[in-house]
Amino acid sequence: MTSTIISGIERGSSNSSSAPPKALVLALAIAMAGSALNPHIQESPDLRIQTNSHDGVLQISSIGTKASLEAQWARLRSRLAAFKEYRLNWNGEGGVAPNPEHVEAILQALARLPIDMSIPKPMLSDDGEVGVYWSSGNAFADLTIDSLGEMSLYLRSLDEEGGVLKVLPSPDAIDERVIHELSQHLA
Repeated sequence: MTSTIISGIERGSSNSSSAPPKALVLALAIAMAGSALNPHIQESPDLRIQTNSHDGVLQISSIGTKASLEAQWARLRSRLAAFKEYRLNWNGEGGVAPNPEHVEAILQALARLPIDMSIPKPMLSDDGEVGVYWSSGNAFADLTIDSLGEMSLYLRSLDEEGGVLKVLPSPDAIDERVIHELSQHLA
């Protein structure tokens, strides 16, 4: 991952509410002028842009301030932590409460992911399986712990049958190789 600093950018003002801020236009121009071969991030204290190249086409995969990304991750962690308080029949249909240790393991696994990775959505199934999932264009992935305590990462392209299931022995198994594979899958 390559980082480039964008300095001296101030937010522009415009009389038209539909016109993008000048800082955004400048940051996007810089992002598009960068390498189209590798994912990278341009960063300033105010603006953070992640770009990905897929089939030679540069795509903006996320944009926001570093503080807003941190806030989104904090909301996700808070939502998952709230699952620890769920009890039997949490959904009014006999739902099994998730094991608080499993929720904690998912939180530990997420702490290993980089802040600039796309933010997943929390999930809780009726049988107590807890985790998160990503759905990005043609890609789907989930990181879950089932009611028996088995952690797994599942990767699937929506235009293909089947997918790849990886059993992970612990949150520590989320290493740079797994993060890279997940990032490439979602790109």
